[in-house]
Amino acid sequence: IHERGYVHRDIKTGNILVTRDPGRPPTAIVIDLGLVKANQARRDAASPPTTEVGRMLCTPGYTSPEQAAGLPVDRRADVYSMAVTLYRVLAGRLPFHDARGQPVMFVLAKHIYNEPTMLAEAAAGADIPPKIAQVIESALRKRPEDRPPTMLAFAEALRVAASEATSVAPRR
Repeated sequence: IHERGYVHRDIKTGNILVTRDPGRPPTAIVIDLGLVKANQARRDAASPPTTEVGRMLCTPGYTSPEQAAGLPVDRRADVYSMAVTLYRVLAGRLPFHDARGQPVMFVLAKHIYNEPTMLAEAAAGADIPPKIAQVIESALRKRPEDRPPTMLAFAEALRVAASEATSVAPRR
């Protein structure tokens, strides 16, 4: 999606299907392209609006700080949402678990202003390699320019962290 100049804007656990063909590693497929938007660089004055003024489209628990604030988004917003998704898979909860059941604006404010619970603390006992946790947490930074610049860079950083973790200690 990113390589074609679009931003998904709704990466979350429910929008990723994992398939496994016999004898092959699992494959993740991103679905639900209902909120996909052309990246700012691909838009011009003649481009039609993609979201109504004053209307926010997102899943609050997974939305990036810039999207929560109603600012322009690029692929780094999806990197943030993927980090939230991985956090949820590893910790069994969202980074701002204390906002669960609260009004939407409270959840969005958490993404904008608060730091998430560290992954190692949220997933105590899960034995997550520290380098993997660090990569995921780097993608949860508030400022887009402080996150991995692309989903491919994020994936590569995770791959490197995972390979370092398996070379240090045998996997259980």
